[in-house]
Formats: sequence, C-alpha cells, structure tokens
Amino acid sequence: MRFLTTLAASFLGTLIGLGLIFLFGLLFIMALASSAEQAPSVRPNTVLVAELSGAYPEMVSGDPIAQAFGGESKVDLHDVLRTFRMAAADDRIEGVWLRFGDLQTPWASLEAMRREILEIRAAGKTVIASSDVYYMGEDELYLASAADSILLDPESMFEFNGFALQLTFLKGLFDKAGIEAQAVRAGQFKSAVEPYTRSSMSSENELQLAEIVSDMEALFVDAIAESRDLGSEEVESLLDEGTILSAREALSAGLIDGTAYTDQMESVFGDDPRTVSLVRYASTSPSAAGLESGREGEIAVIHASGTMVAGSGNDPMSTGALTA
Repeated sequence: MRFLTTLAASFLGTLIGLGLIFLFGLLFIMALASSAEQAPSVRPNTVLVAELSGAYPEMVSGDPIAQAFGGESKVDLHDVLRTFRMAAADDRIEGVWLRFGDLQTPWASLEAMRREILEIRAAGKTVIASSDVYYMGEDELYLASAADSILLDPESMFEFNGFALQLTFLKGLFDKAGIEAQAVRAGQFKSAVEPYTRSSMSSENELQLAEIVSDMEALFVDAIAESRDLGSEEVESLLDEGTILSAREALSAGLIDGTAYTDQMESVFGDDPRTVSLVRYASTSPSAAGLESGREGEIAVIHASGTMVAGSGNDPMSTGALTA
C-alpha cells in the first residue's frame, strides 16, 4: 500500500512538472509571437503616429517575455532615430503626429530625436505635436518645438519652470547607523561617491553641475526662441517666473499654436487619415522606405550599456543579455 501511495505521489508530481513546463513553454511562444512585429503594409498618404513616452535606452535587451508583459520597451533610441529617417525618405508617409506622454529620456537623446524631426520637416512632411497626458513639460516642448504646430487639449497644463538638479546625501543616515563609507577618489571633480561621504555638495561638484544645467537651459532657450519666433529674453523671463501655465496661457505666450481635442488634431491630416504606429513602422526595412543601405564607408556602431563585470555569458552568476 505504501508503495502504491509513493508511486501515485511520484506520478502526480511528474504530471504537475510536465504541466508547468508546458505552461511556461506556451507563454514563451506567445511572448515570441507578440513581440515579432510583421512589417506593415504602408499605403500612400499614411501618417506616422509616434507615441513617445518613458525612457528610450541606447539598446534594449530584446527579451520577448519582458516586452510582451510590459517590462521593457519594444523600441530603443536607435529604432526611433531610424524610424524618423525612414519617415523623411518614405514617399508613402504624408506626415508625422508626435503624441507625447511623460518623457524620461536624457537630453542628449532628445537632441538627436529633435534633429531627425527637423529633417522630416525639411523633406516637406507635415509634423504636429500634442500631449496624451494633459501635461507638457520642458522635455516634451523641446521636441515639440521642432514640429510645424503644437496643439494641446484645452484642459492641459503646461510646465515651464526651468531646470534644476537635486541630490540626496546619505552620510547623516550612515552616521546614525554606524556605517562608514570608504572611497578612493582620483580627483576633486570625481563626485559619484559624494552622496555617501558628504552631507552637502562640494564646491567642485556644484561648479560642474551648474555648468551642466546652464548648458541644458541655453540649448533649450535657443531652440524655443528660434522655433517659436520669440526673443531669448522672453523665453528666459518665462523660465525665471517658474510658473505652471494653462493651455490658454501657453497659447497667449506663444509657446503653442492652438488648443484642440484629439479628434480635431487628427483632422489636420484629413477626415479619416491612414495611420501607422511608430512601433509597427519600425519593422519596415530601410530599403522599403527609400533609404539606401549597404553603402561603402559606413560605420558600425556597437552599443554598450550597464555595468561591465568579470565573467562570461555562460557564467551562472552573471545576468543580462550580454556580459563581458
């Protein structure tokens, strides 16, 4: 009897194990299927709808499961820039609609995106910009200013309160906990360890961060002043006031071109325009969009991100898509 009980338990455990393997295998196949975007059939007079929100890293790992369940973006910065270049060259693309969420992308990446948006306009394509979150801040405005028109929902808020950096210092907490942070610095401007070893910012770090913020603000002011036909002094004055504007106040200040609801914005491209999303259009081959490829003298770009650690790809202690 005991033998039969043990046999039944083993059989049941085997069934459960096989069931779990089947379930995870099915989920993996579904994830692969959902992440494999079919190249869209782009017809003439199509509008590219670029929904831009969150962060766009230099490179995504390509994990289909993480992408399928929303843990990772399906497109990276390279995809966005390539898609914008294709849109500029593709005769089937009539225009581009930039729809912003809450962007969390570094300014260097925003600058690269903005250059490509200007190239789309230079190719004779109409570009409009709007926000999907009833809000537009400096990051979104910097990109939107490259468009032909900026339209906001009448109830949207417009953040225009300048630039700042904020640091958190943990030395006081460490002192109370009896923890001493030990660090070796190569120079006075090597400030990465300061939050752990100091209670306030060093003069050297304050100097370099002030320069970074100043450069960001100058880049922003010049771009907005030129694109919105405003004087640099006007833009700087608005930043110094540090206010949150309504859509109508932003319109009065000359920062946007109009207020409209989503259906009204869509009508800029006609009554019922054909559209393709940025994610789907990114799966189009550059040659199909009219971009030349395979030219001599091209430069290969290898992306490297994250922490470099010792080990190899088959090391069980190493994680990530690639390890060095």
